Parts: sequence; structure tokens; C-alpha cells
Amino acid sequence: MDFDNARQRLCGCYVTVPTLFHDDAELSLNLEGIRQHVDFLLDGGLKSGNAVFLAGGAAGDFSTMTFEQVVQTYGRRFSVIDNQMHFVASHMLGARGFEVHVCNYWPEWGAQLIDQLNRKDYPQVQAMLTRAAQPFVKLWSEIEQEYTSGDGYLDKLCMELVGLPSSRCRPPTRDVRARYREEARRMLLQVGVPRVRTTA
Repeated sequence: MDFDNARQRLCGCYVTVPTLFHDDAELSLNLEGIRQHVDFLLDGGLKSGNAVFLAGGAAGDFSTMTFEQVVQTYGRRFSVIDNQMHFVASHMLGARGFEVHVCNYWPEWGAQLIDQLNRKDYPQVQAMLTRAAQPFVKLWSEIEQEYTSGDGYLDKLCMELVGLPSSRCRPPTRDVRARYREEARRMLLQVGVPRVRTTA
């Protein structure tokens, strides 16, 4: 393996791509919805050099999937990247990859974030994180404390609210859509996310 080449390619926004399911009794895989979401991310400006997509991670309901489902959905490419939300300090110390849930519903923001990091415009990066990422993390934390735990459920709800294919997470994570839809919609509108649907 060419580790230098891999290091050059594994940089930018680290986007955990949620695994989508059909709302049927089995919560069967929605492969077409996943393809549409990945196309949305690419069309939004995320690409090699400013983003890395992780499929099959925690937001991908990885722990609830069979081995066959993982292979069917994600093939043979896996990646492990740490996430800490200390992007400025990490970048200053040489980090080149960052987990960014916001990209799942606002890829343009992620592309701009990496551009600002590469320009070393750290005050702008911190402002972007404060404005868009921290409200997401705050709502996520509230849901964790009040209702359910897991990963990916808020990403999926936000994707739904911008008109993307989406689904609930598999149990034991509880379905957050009805209970937190309006709060998530208000959060997205407040931070300026484009394409937010104003009605259900």
C-alpha cells in the first residue's frame, strides 16, 4: 500500500454517510436512497481533496447490519478516522481529515470549511463551526439526554428536512422523526441551511 498517497487522499471533511432503510417491517436497505445521497454530496462540491466518505460507521447503523448487508452496501473500502470537533487545533497540528455531520445535508458548507482550513483562516473556521456545527451537536446532545442514543438519527432527520431520501435508524435507537422534526427544522433555518422544506 502507498501510505503517502493514501494520506494525501484521506483529507478534508470526514462525512459519515448514513445507511438508509425502507420504512417496512424489516427496515430493509434503501440502496437507491444511499446512491441519491452520495450523488447529492458530490454535486454539492465534496470530492477527493476536500472530503472522505465513511460508509458503514456508527451513523451507518453498522452494528445492526449483517455481514452480508455491509458487503452489499459498502464493498471492500473501509476507513477509520477520529472525530473530536477541534478542527482548528487539529489542523494546526497537521490533521487533514475531520468528521462533519453537517455535510450530510449541507455539503457546500463542508467544502467551504475545508477551503478555509487550507487557507489557515482559523477565525473563519471557528465562526463556521460555532454557527452551523455547534447547534447540531447541541440538539444531538439534547436528544441523547431526553430520548434515545446512537448515531446518525439526527443526520437522517436533517437530510429528510432538505428533501433527501432518509429513514429512521434501526432499533434499539428510537425513531426521532416525529418528536424532533420541528426543532430540527428550526435549527436548520436558524443556521442558514439551504433547501430546508418549510412543511412536512
